[in-house]
Amino acid sequence: PWLSVIVPVYNVEKYLKRCLSSLLEQTLSDLEIILVDDGSTDGALEVIKGYQNDPKIKIICQKNAGIGAARNTGINAASGKYLMFIDCDDIVHNDIVEVLMKKAYSESYDMVICAHNLVKEKNGEVYEVVPNVYPICNLVGYKNGDEIMNYPGLPWCKVYKRELFNNVRFFPGYWYEDTIIQFLIFPQCKSFSCLQNVEYEYKWYEKNFSHTQEKTKNVKSIDRYWLLIEIIEQYETLGLKKDKVFYTLLLRHISVYYYSNISQLEPQVVEALYVLAKELYDMYKPTEKVKLPYFLRQVEKAFDKDDFELWKLASLLN
Repeated sequence: PWLSVIVPVYNVEKYLKRCLSSLLEQTLSDLEIILVDDGSTDGALEVIKGYQNDPKIKIICQKNAGIGAARNTGINAASGKYLMFIDCDDIVHNDIVEVLMKKAYSESYDMVICAHNLVKEKNGEVYEVVPNVYPICNLVGYKNGDEIMNYPGLPWCKVYKRELFNNVRFFPGYWYEDTIIQFLIFPQCKSFSCLQNVEYEYKWYEKNFSHTQEKTKNVKSIDRYWLLIEIIEQYETLGLKKDKVFYTLLLRHISVYYYSNISQLEPQVVEALYVLAKELYDMYKPTEKVKLPYFLRQVEKAFDKDDFELWKLASLLN
């Protein structure tokens, strides 16, 4: 098939049929749909078993290991030339495969990105729809061929050439496991295209995982630091350059993303985690000056002067 669509499934009986229907109604049918049940304890597994005779669908069951591990299982089983990830409680438009794959094949792009809607629901009713159409203009600060880094590292809303994942997998057991997309997948892309089409409906429910994360943030919020250590090791293993792009991305992750996850922890814990972030900064700061957006220049200044309060303030400026 042209495309392998990987759908991790875990305890989404209520929304799963809606997701799968949107995939089975695609206007371009040359795809396989890999459903990875990650040890569901509700009726989700029974729902997907109802599709086991569909020739497009491949069902894999595993013990609960998290969404990253489920995506890895899907990657290992994929036979398509391109990969796509979809969350099992979301919906895709019925032409997403046709739109993205025709663009991908038009110039053999390594990756094609589309826009999405953030759809907020409560008690089964949609109360807000927020379009997320990524700007053509450069608002983040990457230039000179590095424009791909201006786009978010969401694993969905994209098709990827299978080769990009030949030596890359998600890191199981961590939150923020999709950090690998910007750090390990984007740098391998030699060509990409970003479309303005809204093709994906990202559902935000009162009780979905993203919301649950907020309520249990104290438990897993420092994962971003330890995951970053693992990712940097993998980055080095892949032989990717520690250039200005890497440095800019690292700065962003040890300030804006990092602080937003840990800011609600006890002050002494935040300060200890700042010390770890500064150690990474000192380790990877380049000898030559790198042109940066204003807020990242302030992050640099905070680390250089060992100014904890300035680092907190600069991390809120983006």
